[in-house]
Amino acid sequence: MTYDEEVFPEPWKFRPARWLQENSKDLDGFLYPFSRGTRSCIGQSLSLAEQRVAISQMVRRFSPRKGMQFREIVGKEYVTYVMEDKLPVMLEEAR
Repeated sequence: MTYDEEVFPEPWKFRPARWLQENSKDLDGFLYPFSRGTRSCIGQSLSLAEQRVAISQMVRRFSPRKGMQFREIVGKEYVTYVMEDKLPVMLEEAR
């Protein structure tokens, strides 16, 4: 995370709502949840493992709804991948 006051007013304050503002798309280039290299997040492996468990449980319990259109995902790769638009997902209970 950057502490540049031109990008983030009051950079040392914990303000997660700054990412929910109307201009939050302009901040995507400054979003580095895990980073890379020697200064990468020590919780990255745990987070990725938890995400895999959560996704596998969703896949086990739900199925894509019939008639859903699959399309190419458009995004930008910074240090992490940022989607440029919403990804509609419709699920129903698996049988």
